[in-house]
Amino acid sequence: MIFGFTSSTQLGCTFLNWSVHYLSGDTQTWREKEKSWRDVPENPLTRVNSHGFKKNHPKTIEAWKETIDILLSYDSNKNFSFHGLIEETFVNDAISFSLDHGVKLIYLGTYYPTYNIVQRAKFSYQFDRTLRNKTHIKSIKDYFKTVPNLESLTATYGKARDFLSLNMGRLKTPEDQEVIKNYSFRKDFLFVDCHELLRNEKKCLGEIFDFLNLKIDSSRMNNWLMVHSEWKKNLLPLLNFYNDLPNILSSIINGVSYSLKQYRLDIFIEAIIQYELMKRHNDRLFVSSLDHFPENTKDLTPFLKSFLIKNEIDSEK
Repeated sequence: MIFGFTSSTQLGCTFLNWSVHYLSGDTQTWREKEKSWRDVPENPLTRVNSHGFKKNHPKTIEAWKETIDILLSYDSNKNFSFHGLIEETFVNDAISFSLDHGVKLIYLGTYYPTYNIVQRAKFSYQFDRTLRNKTHIKSIKDYFKTVPNLESLTATYGKARDFLSLNMGRLKTPEDQEVIKNYSFRKDFLFVDCHELLRNEKKCLGEIFDFLNLKIDSSRMNNWLMVHSEWKKNLLPLLNFYNDLPNILSSIINGVSYSLKQYRLDIFIEAIIQYELMKRHNDRLFVSSLDHFPENTKDLTPFLKSFLIKNEIDSEK
């Protein structure tokens, strides 16, 4: 059997690819690049990812097709897999080609659009707040490189945060929902919510293994759960942030004390708070002069002003 994993950004496909082989009892997987079988590790985790597991990793549509064609020529009684990178330019071509050639494809996605924008590895506990902020500023400059006076607009953490919050709506979000709509009816296509993989891992695994018609080797489950617990540490602060965002916004508006330290703040997370306050409540946090964002919602309340009130004042000038 051939099965593939893909997502629109870094959400854990390598970890999931390893999980299926490990929990199905495989001791080796085929590595096409080396034309050899490689041992399935007991723990694939490395510094910021799961790259201790050596997967097949096609990165272009040509590589997707070549990989699938080659794997189809091998013994169909063995399990072969790949983790394909997917880009907007060939997303439909890659998925359609896979499904039309009998590949069972697992698409790892999310229902939170801005969760997909960031590079998940940047949220590793081995990256401190300063390094993450510098990385985000570089990404902002790369993404908005045609904006006039961009250097001055991003000269400090506070200015960069403010610029990003005002331009968050211009960021192109991944097309997860479009992919789900187009392919969820295909029997060889399975959408997996990355948050379910984090929080309801056993239920999620059950659905995946049923989809692949594979059985879980129960003797390996305890070790897998320990690895999973370690792996999800980098992802949970961001996921918890999105789940708690309505409460965060309400606490800021109402002057209620609520600690933000648990979310590992950086200018990207802070900009989302500003953006969502504007989008949902028509309120604006005027904090561009602050390089250090307050870590309690009550301390943010004095910086809050209504967009409507401000616009009315401006119109009277």
